[in-house]
Amino acid sequence: MQRILRRYTGITASWLISRYRLLDTLDALQSDPRRDVAELAVVLGWYDQAHLTREFTAAVGVPPARYARALVNEIDG
Repeated sequence: MQRILRRYTGITASWLISRYRLLDTLDALQSDPRRDVAELAVVLGWYDQAHLTREFTAAVGVPPARYARALVNEIDG
């Protein structure tokens, strides 16, 4: 299955899983920006908060804690 995915889409299964975890992280933070990022990392299958932060920052451009703070500031306005 991994070879078929790679052949037809050009991406690996691990890349696809990582992207879905990032999307789940974004969704969780948008739903509850006050949620603990370390807990979120474990719940969504990251090894630890540092791994989540590294991948999140690379994809989104800011660390998840800063992203969450910005959301809280928008809510509290």
